[in-house]
This record gives sequence, C-alpha cells and structure tokens, in this order.
Amino acid sequence: MKPILVYIAGAYSADTPKRIRYNVASALNMAVRVNILGEGEFFAVCPHTMTNLIDRKMRIRGFVPKKQFWLEGTTEMMLRCDAVLFLHGWEKSEGAKREFEKAIDNETATWTTLPPNPSADDILKALEWFEVWYNVEIAK
Repeated sequence: MKPILVYIAGAYSADTPKRIRYNVASALNMAVRVNILGEGEFFAVCPHTMTNLIDRKMRIRGFVPKKQFWLEGTTEMMLRCDAVLFLHGWEKSEGAKREFEKAIDNETATWTTLPPNPSADDILKALEWFEVWYNVEIAK
C-alpha cells in the first residue's frame, strides 16, 4: 500500500532570518516525527525544507521571487497530498490560512489542534484521524 502523504502546514515567513530558521526547524521536526510515528504508513511532505534552500540560492543569484510564487507553488503541492497537519500557530500565517481554505474546499483530511510542543500522543491522534479518514490501519 502506498503511504498517505501528510503535508506539514505552518508559518514560514517572518520578520527576521532567525525566525524563519525557527519556522523551518519546527516544520522539519514535525516531518521527522510524522515519518517515525507513522511507521511507513505516512510520509511527511515539508514545504519549509523543500523551498528554503531554493529561495536562498535564487536570492544569491539576484532573483527575488514574489511571495505569490511560493504561495501558489506550495498550495498546489498541498493539494496533491492526502492530508494536512497544521502546526501550532498556523492561524497567524497568510500562507497557512490559504492552505487551510483550499484543503477544506478540496475535502482533504486536516488536523488543526496541535499544542505548542506536541507529544508523540498528540501527533498519533492526528495520524489516527487520517487513518480513519482513509480507512487504513497504522502498523502497531
């Protein structure tokens, strides 16, 4: 059986480079935890890590992409996933709010209630919800 693709949604943009690095690290940590806890049934898609280095290289070469470029590209990526896991504080992000609206319109499974420092049990609750949504069982 192919894995359920879980898109990690949350803030990327920030006022400072340090805060952007924090946002990327938060998403990366969640992606790793989803992959470990999902035990092969779930595969995390993390736009933060997929776009961060590309953005920096483009800027080094003198091309500063408009925010819309990233919003449209990552939203399309999200729509190709099976489920969306929203990080704590996602409501403050323009991009994550757009992704939420598109996920709901697309009837994609979503989980929006993670606490600030989610435990393994918190993450497993989300994965179990996706499991019910897609009628699969996580290998225990």
